[in-house]
Amino acid sequence: MDAVVRLSLLVGVLVLSAALPARAQQDYDTTAASTEVDQDQSCEIFGGPACVTEAPVPGLYNPCDCPDRSGDRCECVWFYQCDNTTGVYNTDGKGVLDVRKKDGCASVEFRCCRIDIPKDKREKPEPHKDFPLPTSPPTSACGVRNVGGVASVIVNNNEGEAGFGEFPWMAAILLSGKSGEDYKCGGAILNDVVVLTAAHCVKGIAPSRLKVRAGEWDRETTSELYKHQDRVVSSYVLHDQYYGGNNQYDVALLVLDTPLQLGRHIGTICLPEPGDGTVFDNERCLVAGWGKDKLDDRWPHRYLKRLELPVVRRDECENLLRYTVLGEEFNLHASFLCAGGEEGKDTCKGDGGSPLVCPMADGNYQVAGVVAWGVDCGLAGVPGLYANVPVVRGWIDKTLSDLGSTPRIKSTT
Repeated sequence: MDAVVRLSLLVGVLVLSAALPARAQQDYDTTAASTEVDQDQSCEIFGGPACVTEAPVPGLYNPCDCPDRSGDRCECVWFYQCDNTTGVYNTDGKGVLDVRKKDGCASVEFRCCRIDIPKDKREKPEPHKDFPLPTSPPTSACGVRNVGGVASVIVNNNEGEAGFGEFPWMAAILLSGKSGEDYKCGGAILNDVVVLTAAHCVKGIAPSRLKVRAGEWDRETTSELYKHQDRVVSSYVLHDQYYGGNNQYDVALLVLDTPLQLGRHIGTICLPEPGDGTVFDNERCLVAGWGKDKLDDRWPHRYLKRLELPVVRRDECENLLRYTVLGEEFNLHASFLCAGGEEGKDTCKGDGGSPLVCPMADGNYQVAGVVAWGVDCGLAGVPGLYANVPVVRGWIDKTLSDLGSTPRIKSTT
């Protein structure tokens, strides 16, 4: 059922399959009684270049022209694993991966629809307030976790809820619209004017529609002991090699219109040393966010939640992902880091942009990854995918330098 939900969102890929690779066949035999696909129905559901016209299109790949196995290597695969334009097997997950951003609608049965609210019924935005800060002075150190929180707030530990102010570097990214502000993604505070998040969370959105909320915990109330701080995004920078097809280099830096006032419940995260990310292999790290518990949940979580996840070695992760809908030819891009694979423990829709943080020798935390995408949520043996922060550390430094800003970097040596 999860595959059906995902596939209904795919665009422009269609292969009519009579047989499947061995790994795919095992799954297929248990979920379908027939391999026959009605082409008209497929076009109606999935669309794509092959469906836009009845006349042959020069150069367009015809899945029926696949040569036999005595010539070019060619296999019958799931339709979403084959590029409909080139006929080349999709090895990077393009069009298949579940991006960890909040859906526009609760399920595929809903559609986004314009609603013109009468002017007299529109909610008036609250004027900007300078909220009082905690009495304790802000710390200059980055990556300081307040274990248990900074206030005596009852949380449901059985549900994995974080303590209030436990992760001071966490930020909620809000998107403004006609009906108000809606939670979109998570982020990590690098300094008082720059927030790290996922590129897929903000690409194509006007900066003025984005707001960063620091010090957030309960999304449905403003009565927390220490108030949150809202800042409008004045601009943002996407990684210059970001590609939305497979989400490689899925990072962005948001620049705030005015600096945050750092305090005990609002702080910064440390950046790791540049590298390939293998330094985090087999480490148990933490990720927090307001995302859904399950892919088919209707709403993001009310309270900030936390998870402890193992970082999975690159070769092991790639092999595990080849047993999924991504297929046995899938190649994991170097800009990703993997974590998770434990049943029922995973980031999900709405967690995009949230930081995966790992402990350092002094007990403080550094950001290892940024939630990017995954195959479903919480499946045993299926890690989630994160933007690899050590790989993009050089880009972060250069961008911050160009912006005239410096992160609060703590040495990891």
